[in-house]
Amino acid sequence: MNHQEYWNPVLETMPLEKLKLLQFKKFKRILNWAYTHSKFHKALYDTAGLTPDDICSLDDIKKVPKVEKSMMRGIQNKDPFPYGDALCVPLEEVSIFRQTSGTTGQPVYQPDTWQDWEWWSECWSFALWAQG
Repeated sequence: MNHQEYWNPVLETMPLEKLKLLQFKKFKRILNWAYTHSKFHKALYDTAGLTPDDICSLDDIKKVPKVEKSMMRGIQNKDPFPYGDALCVPLEEVSIFRQTSGTTGQPVYQPDTWQDWEWWSECWSFALWAQG
């Protein structure tokens, strides 16, 4: 059997400074996506007086407002149901959804696209490989 130590040797052995740059680049991409594709996130950031251009370093990330579960519950009763203003893709691109248990109130719905599932598969592969 050909056993390798890492699931993704490129990422897992990347020098720390290069990894931080990659993390920041990916964070900015997600922040921009949310700002331009989600009514909820755009309103959240605008209310905080923040645009994606204001985030120039990893340290700036602390300026980004946090999303509370209660906020997600508050936007779900809008179209497209059940996701409301948080949906960042056309409804047709949602391949499946998950939801919280609802033990503390109304469940929160999380839509996933096929691309999301591919990303989650990679994350689980990485974690399970690391555990042997």
